[in-house]
Amino acid sequence: MSNISVIIPTCYPLNKSKNLILSLMSQSLSKDNFEIIVVDNNSCIEINQDPFLQEFRNKGFNMKYVKENKEGLHNARHKGVAEASNDIILFLDDDIIAERDLLSEILKPYQDDLEVVCVGGKVLPKWEVVPPDWINYFPLYYLSLLDKGDELKEIAVVHGCNFSIKKSILLELKGFNPDGFLSKDKQWLRGDGEIGLLKKIIKSRAGKIIYNPKAIAYHFIPKDKTTIKYYEERLFREGIERSFCFYRKKSHFLVLICCFRFGYFGFLYIFFMVCGFLFKFFNQKYSIKFRVYASRFQSLCLYGIHLYLNREMREFIRRDNWLM
Repeated sequence: MSNISVIIPTCYPLNKSKNLILSLMSQSLSKDNFEIIVVDNNSCIEINQDPFLQEFRNKGFNMKYVKENKEGLHNARHKGVAEASNDIILFLDDDIIAERDLLSEILKPYQDDLEVVCVGGKVLPKWEVVPPDWINYFPLYYLSLLDKGDELKEIAVVHGCNFSIKKSILLELKGFNPDGFLSKDKQWLRGDGEIGLLKKIIKSRAGKIIYNPKAIAYHFIPKDKTTIKYYEERLFREGIERSFCFYRKKSHFLVLICCFRFGYFGFLYIFFMVCGFLFKFFNQKYSIKFRVYASRFQSLCLYGIHLYLNREMREFIRRDNWLM
């Protein structure tokens, strides 16, 4: 039986991860075959002596707690990788609840096929409240949910909240692209995270990316993520991520490109906002969709201005090695 390292990046007190850790205590996989690494990404709270953490260790589970003071989800993930003892690594968000067979099902594709380098599983919702009907207007991935059916298959995208990869491949491809800055002043440094890493796997032909529907994780969806405001913020971040991917390939005519995109996406932002306002009087569905998608055009419009005015940002997005 192969071993696996479970990495849980967090920037909150340990109680945010408590349900996840409890679910890992109930895994069908023997506790001798996995380790858990909690990476505190600058929560400013010392949790290494937390009674719950001690209880977990006292029951014989192999668990580490480490700090990463450099802000960013990618930095926390890479810190966990540096601490990991095993080649197969599973990244879980701190608001995930793992089904009993999650770890063993993540391992199976690696054991069955040596060409497999990345495995993800089904991510289902665990709602805090009954979601509004308009949630269905938008793709599942806006809530980091994934359901590609009940057959094991090769796939191009798995979500970072239930994402495993061989450590050797991750290091070879120089890590995750930047992701997950909480500070408002760093929001424009956001990149495409695990999507960027998956693209590198495909481009380099490093191996197979597998979806295993039996590797099930439940994603806790709090009430505040079932609001139009959250979806507007989510689409605003997506615009930043798309801009990161676009601009890092551009080295010439930056001023002209920034000006064109500012005008083009600025027009679309205003158009969608006006449509959102007008449609609310006779079609609520389209009013919500126009308002939400306007947020993506807003960040697509503004990104180039921030990039042009900030030399450090231009140097940042063109980096290739995110492990440094």
